[in-house]
Amino acid sequence: MQADPARTVLVVGDRPQLWAALQERLDPRYVLVRWTTPARLRPALGACPPWPWSVAGEDAEAGASLVALARSRPLLLHWLGAPPAGMPGHLQAHRDWRALAAAIQVQLEAHVGELRLAPERGLRAPGRTFRSAELEALVAAYPNAIDVPLAAFRGATRVLRSNGIPWRVARAAGGVCLVPAPPGRSEAAPRVAGGPGRR
Repeated sequence: MQADPARTVLVVGDRPQLWAALQERLDPRYVLVRWTTPARLRPALGACPPWPWSVAGEDAEAGASLVALARSRPLLLHWLGAPPAGMPGHLQAHRDWRALAAAIQVQLEAHVGELRLAPERGLRAPGRTFRSAELEALVAAYPNAIDVPLAAFRGATRVLRSNGIPWRVARAAGGVCLVPAPPGRSEAAPRVAGGPGRR
């Protein structure tokens, strides 16, 4: 599988039906839908740098490589039926593929203040675009928390501060989420004018 830097939903399953359903319903300007079998999961994860934006699955078991990644990096996780053992608490389990597709679409359309996902990859605010895989996940999950360590969000904190965005990354019940910065205490360093930010 060739690496692609686009925002990716990686579908994991023995059959391609879920992949086909998501590919048909999710806006291709905002997300690339890829499919892999559990046996090919490790190279498929590597083909979605720095990691998949979201993983959608329908098998009872998840490979050790996916569980390890999901517990250390902010992946958005969706599953048909009972979730696999060892997956983090923010995984969403769905009864059918329609509910799963709708949940991912809600995350693609999410916004936090003026922050929203940009087409293909990155985020946008009025007059600015920047990159941060961690911040993309936090915006998409808002107001819910992502159940991975706070240290995994250093890149998001850096982007918020350098762009003068009045939100901060904080611990919350169930993990880590975005919260408004306290009034009168900006998280910002001097604002970076234009251009993409760094991961």
